[in-house]
Amino acid sequence: MSNRRTSIIARCLSLVMALIVAMGIVPVGRAFAYSLIDTEDDGSLTVVYRDGSIPVTGAQVDLYRVADVSDTVRFSWVDPYDGYGVSLDIEDTAGWRAAAQALAGYVERDQLAPTASQETDTSGEARFDALKPGLFLVLSDTYEQNGVRYTPEPALVMVPQLLADDSWVYDATANLKFEKEDIPTQPTTTQVEVIKMWLDDEPETRPASVTVQLLRDGVVFDTQVLSDANGWSYVWTGLDASYTWTVVEAEVPEGYSGSVRREGDLFIVENHADPTEPEIPVTPDDPDTPDTPDTPDTPDTPDTPDTPDTPDTSDTPDTPDTSDTPETPDTPDTPTTPDTPDKPWTPDEQIPQTGLSHWYILPIALVGIALVVAGWYLAGRASGDDRS
Repeated sequence: MSNRRTSIIARCLSLVMALIVAMGIVPVGRAFAYSLIDTEDDGSLTVVYRDGSIPVTGAQVDLYRVADVSDTVRFSWVDPYDGYGVSLDIEDTAGWRAAAQALAGYVERDQLAPTASQETDTSGEARFDALKPGLFLVLSDTYEQNGVRYTPEPALVMVPQLLADDSWVYDATANLKFEKEDIPTQPTTTQVEVIKMWLDDEPETRPASVTVQLLRDGVVFDTQVLSDANGWSYVWTGLDASYTWTVVEAEVPEGYSGSVRREGDLFIVENHADPTEPEIPVTPDDPDTPDTPDTPDTPDTPDTPDTPDTPDTSDTPDTPDTSDTPETPDTPDTPTTPDTPDKPWTPDEQIPQTGLSHWYILPIALVGIALVVAGWYLAGRASGDDRS
């Protein structure tokens, strides 16, 4: 029994230890799995520009450092990108692509100088070294090679880069995405459409209109005002397809953040309402010091009450009359002497007495006990003999 109990206890302890080990090795969540970023450690970025196995060679790639990053992966725009109203509160890949498209338009319109520029080598790669950790915008102009026209898509890339195993690599790599088409033999035209979208807001808080700009190779080509009158949209037609056309919002309305999504020749200009900050309660004024109350008046001394009148002396009551003496009762008659009763009848046989002695009971009881003891003794001996 003791060995079995010990075995059960040992099995229970083994199960508990297994659970503890499992809890220690299973990560609680990805947000806590990776280590802090060393913001003082320089990194590098290699941009890969290939069409399948075909390298796009000799294409210029421009790099713009647009935001700082903290050791806990928090971004903050650097000047002048903090003035364009683009939000960093981004939750998915589509959001990052829209932010990159918006920034690319402002970079081209305002002719901002890149942090660094490189041309792709014979393997279709452009490498940038000695980069301070942060968020970088990667841009490249339309490029033609072997009868194909490539239009690269703007991209935002972070240095260092987080790998699938939750480790940081300071030599980051980014594959450039692009649209491509065969170069036409004859000049062709294209069209560009812009649509305005309002997100997370109330219709009554929107401005009456916004201004958008059409850029041709980064230079403002045309300006249009979007409003309810034109359905918050516009289409430019008959544009020379040999140029690169981009649409940006001239100025993001106050209380909103902006981004631009591109789907072919369609540009969707989005404005997200900024979250409303709670009002700070007003600190109440200090209460006034209360006035000192007036000293109450001294009450009047009450008048001395009048002395009450002496009551009249009551009349002496009358002496009651003397009661009559009661009459003496008559002497009672002497009772008659009763007759002497007859003697009781005596029975022929005597009645039994309750205190009659039974002396013979005790000896009989002792003899019975002796017989029982003797029988038990003899039976025990007989049993012993049988065993012998």
